Amino acid sequence: MQRREPVWLSAPREDVRISFPGGIVLSGSPGTPLEQFILAWQELWPDARPPYAAAMIGTDICGLADVPAGDATAVPLGLDTVEGMRVYRRSASLLLLAAARRLFPDARLVIEHSITANGLFCSVQGRPPLSPEEVAQLGREMRALQQADLPIRRRELTCEEAETLFRAHACEDELRLLETVRPTAVTVYELAGTVASFWGLLFPRTGYLEAFSLRHHPEGFLLLLPLGPPPWRFPHDVDFPKVLHQLRERRRWLLSMGIAEAGSLNKVVMAGMFRELVLVAEALHEWEIASIAQKVREREQARLIFIAGPSASGKTTFAKRLGVQLAASAIPAYVISLDDYFVDRDATPRDESGEPDFEAFEAVDRRLFAQQMLALLRGESVRLPRYDFASGKRVEGPLVSLPRNGLLIVEGLHGLNPALLPEAPAGLVFRIYVSALFQLNIDDHNYIPTSDARLLRRIVRDAQARGYSAEETIKRWHMVRRGEQANIFPYQELADVMFNSALPYETAVLKPLAEPLLLPYDHRSSVSAEVRRLLELLSLFRPVDPATVPDNSILREFIGGSIFETVQLRARFP
Repeated sequence: MQRREPVWLSAPREDVRISFPGGIVLSGSPGTPLEQFILAWQELWPDARPPYAAAMIGTDICGLADVPAGDATAVPLGLDTVEGMRVYRRSASLLLLAAARRLFPDARLVIEHSITANGLFCSVQGRPPLSPEEVAQLGREMRALQQADLPIRRRELTCEEAETLFRAHACEDELRLLETVRPTAVTVYELAGTVASFWGLLFPRTGYLEAFSLRHHPEGFLLLLPLGPPPWRFPHDVDFPKVLHQLRERRRWLLSMGIAEAGSLNKVVMAGMFRELVLVAEALHEWEIASIAQKVREREQARLIFIAGPSASGKTTFAKRLGVQLAASAIPAYVISLDDYFVDRDATPRDESGEPDFEAFEAVDRRLFAQQMLALLRGESVRLPRYDFASGKRVEGPLVSLPRNGLLIVEGLHGLNPALLPEAPAGLVFRIYVSALFQLNIDDHNYIPTSDARLLRRIVRDAQARGYSAEETIKRWHMVRRGEQANIFPYQELADVMFNSALPYETAVLKPLAEPLLLPYDHRSSVSAEVRRLLELLSLFRPVDPATVPDNSILREFIGGSIFETVQLRARFP
């Protein structure tokens, strides 16, 4: 049979066309990186706010060095997006790592955790902390690398290839992780002779990192990054001594236990020593809660204990465990949830998109709350409300009176806000800040944000207790985070004491519960990229049976089976 050539109705195109906001369509030859398309779009679109760190194509987040496979619609992601700032943060971390290895080749740089909005706490191991002069020198070296506009090269390697590369560059922390997990591919970036793995996208060149600064700290230094695109803005308040103390104390404890990284935790699991770690970590929590109870007892006038913290911090379980500790000293304590004072749903304030804003201070009936708390403190009997989340209305709750030596424990979002109960004399109030300040890192330069640890907790809890899918929880998460920024973090340093509810073993327990909720995700969903990011994070941990968690653990608030779901605290027994 004679072969026939195809008949074209029009000549086949040889270009790639990318559609951008503003109706701008740009064409380029095959092989043109996304960066070139975005730079051309910036010149044409008057509302562009460079720099852009990536682009959303469909439901995928693509890096500037990626090459579009064909025609596509792209939404550039700037520094005013979470995804864009993650690219900036990772790239700045590699810039810092490269500068430190040039100046201090024998020191081990560790990016430990965030400390404020776009601020990272860093330290060096193997030598004394950097002096103010050395921190300034490090900043100048970073600036020189940035101004040289050096390429940041990305490679996808097999585990075997990555291990060979890491051994050649003495990357011991990354080797420890690969000894315990075997991902299908390892993404490695190289800058000025420094190689490091990062679990996410970076800029293709250092020239994009125009804005950063270093600030000395007695135990290390802070890497400060901009809050958004030009004009560059930096966090104006970076001094959070109480929060930093909690983070430093937990970091020191983890180092003393030898479990500061994911690979170390995986080795504990592989060695069959996980139960021992659980017992020790839970004993630390019990000791800390007992210490806080002692501080409450020492404040003889205190009768009203406010407990506040961000979502999924374990406030409810902490409040009840604190009540148990006080009851052991024959001090009766009644736990009240501020959620029961929500206004009816039809009266809930709305956010800018018209959705109910349950995190707003006005979502709480402050007047009723103040009236009832003051009445209880006077010794009167009060019929407390209970908020019915199904109907969105308050209903009648229990009739309560407070013994003469009794305490009220109030847990809720706005517990540290001075406007919640200004009528109470200052001596009567004791304030506690609770947060899951997660300190277990992936390796020396990849830390796990505390917000990710809390999100995993919430995904599991929402599925079990509220019937939400993982995607539904993730879609709501930005609103939750916005409420925390406005209503919790500004008041955290007002707390009399702080409690870190994070447990070093929790990711291993959450993994077998969270993965089945995340895996059946809709690939067309607007949060599919975030789902994949969380799955990649979980893939770095070995799973553990949740049955190993004690029934009074704070983690039980999220995985189910908490003893406090069925036990009512009592000051005395018949």
